[in-house]
Amino acid sequence: MNRIICIFIVLLAGLGAAATYSLADDYEDAVDAYLRGDRQTAIRMFLKDAGAGNVRAMFKLGYIYYSGEGAARDYAAAAKWYRMAAGKGYEPAMYNLAGMYADGLGVEQDDREAFRLYRAAAEKGHAPAMYNLAIVYSEGRGVNENRKEAFGWFLKAGEKGLAEAQYTLGLIYADGIGALQNEKEAFRWFSMAAAQGHKAAKCCLADMYATGLGVSKDIEKARQLAREGLAGGEELCRYVIGKHGLH
Repeated sequence: MNRIICIFIVLLAGLGAAATYSLADDYEDAVDAYLRGDRQTAIRMFLKDAGAGNVRAMFKLGYIYYSGEGAARDYAAAAKWYRMAAGKGYEPAMYNLAGMYADGLGVEQDDREAFRLYRAAAEKGHAPAMYNLAIVYSEGRGVNENRKEAFGWFLKAGEKGLAEAQYTLGLIYADGIGALQNEKEAFRWFSMAAAQGHKAAKCCLADMYATGLGVSKDIEKARQLAREGLAGGEELCRYVIGKHGLH
């Protein structure tokens, strides 16, 4: 199952009562050290902060051990720190730990636990978890297959602005999966994904403009979108260009 990997980004927002002002300052100092390339100092500071209950530091340690960026890759250690942060309700940690259970990295493979964690993070508003939960429901991994639930979570993730979910909704409406065929809705969702740079969505939009499905026919617009997608490395656009003579 394809997963959207939750990469660590410097988090500037505070976590309310989860950390005191001094702990927040310590965490930002650790982030600065990490970004400067002083990984040993950063890890020492993250460990101190994590021991004091800073959930972002726990998550960062999980990422460091998962990626091997700053320390030797250790999936078991990554799972340990993600589990600690997840236990405090931190959605990105729930999401990453779910992926480790799905793939059996650092933990025994367990689709049911992956489903539980994806669901918990999704219910707290984490868009990538909503998307993966939809995939889990559509594939019946760790839970009974349920196309209705899958569509509902794809929709929630798309409404949250997740481009991959918007693209998937475009495919659902374009192909009529679950008797939902609606060319105008397909065009709307593909357009939202393409506006965020989703290359495959640009190819699908090019096809719709070239055929006039869900939108007024516009060969020049089709050519522009197909060329943009192909320039970005999306081979689907090569097929669209050939199909409609958009060279």
